[in-house]
Amino acid sequence: MASTDVLIRSAALADVERIFSLIHLNRELLVPRSVGNITENIDRFILAEAEGEMVGCATFQVHPEIG
Repeated sequence: MASTDVLIRSAALADVERIFSLIHLNRELLVPRSVGNITENIDRFILAEAEGEMVGCATFQVHPEIG
């Protein structure tokens, strides 16, 4: 089995539609987000890419009350 390199990088505005599609396709497992919400919070997303295709993404939310 050949290994594939995975690139982890910060998301950019150009990635919004791909992130939305990934979330929408897996809506039963992931927190739903609108395109506007993803755009507003794009600086909180990271992407995983393999062979030029997005294979995953992650985001975080700041909870000030937790400290």
